[in-house]
Amino acid sequence: MDKQEILDIANEAYPKIVKYFGKGKKSIPEIKVYRNVFVDLTGDEDAEGEDTPSGRYDRDAGKISLYSDYIPDKEELLRALIHEYTHYKQPDGLDTKYYDKGYTYQNNPAELEAIRAEEKWHLFA
Repeated sequence: MDKQEILDIANEAYPKIVKYFGKGKKSIPEIKVYRNVFVDLTGDEDAEGEDTPSGRYDRDAGKISLYSDYIPDKEELLRALIHEYTHYKQPDGLDTKYYDKGYTYQNNPAELEAIRAEEKWHLFA
C-alpha cells in the first residue's frame, strides 16, 4: 500500500478506534506514515535496516508511525493501528518494566495485550 492509501484508510478508521477503545490520559496521538522505521528514526529517506515492524508508538512525540513497506493490505494496517493505539493507552513505562524483568517481545504482557486487541481489526474494516 502506498502512503496516501494508508493515510486515507487510517483517517477513516482512527476516530472509530478511538471511540471504541477510549481515550488515554495523554492527547490522542497523531498518525504519520513513513517507508520504514529507519526513515522515521533518522529522517533519511534512504535509510534501511533489518527490523520490519508495521508500526510504532512514540510516547514522547505523541505519534503513531505506520510503515508502508510492511503494510500489504487493509487488515495489516488496522492491526498495526490498533496495536500501537493500545500502547498509547497503557501506562507510561509499562513495556520497559516488563523488559527489565526479563520478558521478551513474545511474552511481554504489554505486547500480548496489544496483540489481543488487534483481533478486533474487522470492526473497523
